[in-house]
Amino acid sequence: MASIASLYRALLEDDLTWLNATEAWLVRRVVIRSRHPYLRAVTVGVSRASNGWLYPCLAVVLLLVRGVSAWRVIVPAGVAAGLAYCVYPLIKRGLGRIRPCDADPSLDPPVKALDRYSCPSGHCIAATIVAVALVGEFAAATPFIAVGWLLIAWSRLSSGHHYPSDLVIGAALGAAAVLPIASMVLR
Repeated sequence: MASIASLYRALLEDDLTWLNATEAWLVRRVVIRSRHPYLRAVTVGVSRASNGWLYPCLAVVLLLVRGVSAWRVIVPAGVAAGLAYCVYPLIKRGLGRIRPCDADPSLDPPVKALDRYSCPSGHCIAATIVAVALVGEFAAATPFIAVGWLLIAWSRLSSGHHYPSDLVIGAALGAAAVLPIASMVLR
């Protein structure tokens, strides 16, 4: 059994090495182009806001604006987040993908990463869960919600914390967690 696990890990490391090299140029370009003081401030602000405290604040605003019907967004997002964050650390440790800023110290991240590994992006998991729940209830606001999601995703690249595939995998995990729940609640 140990030999199968070590073989799997060796194959995974080869794939991640290739993927890291393939995506590193894009991360480097985004980080370098984001070094302007205003863009760096946006990166820091969005990264810190989306570390988690943004979402309870959004829930309070929804409760104040929508009253009891806010549950149609809060419950699916909360349940999906709970489910996703049960498997998220296992995936992250299992993949063990080194962050771009750790692989290339010249990227100099403007904020400290919350944990060691890059894949999947926890910020994109949460942003996707909340975005899907919000779009289900506020379809007319979809362009604004999409811009918010893209801003969070961009901040993950511009901070040098993630590769593009980390964002895609995080979004897929978030969508897989929230879509079944939202489809039941938002009928």
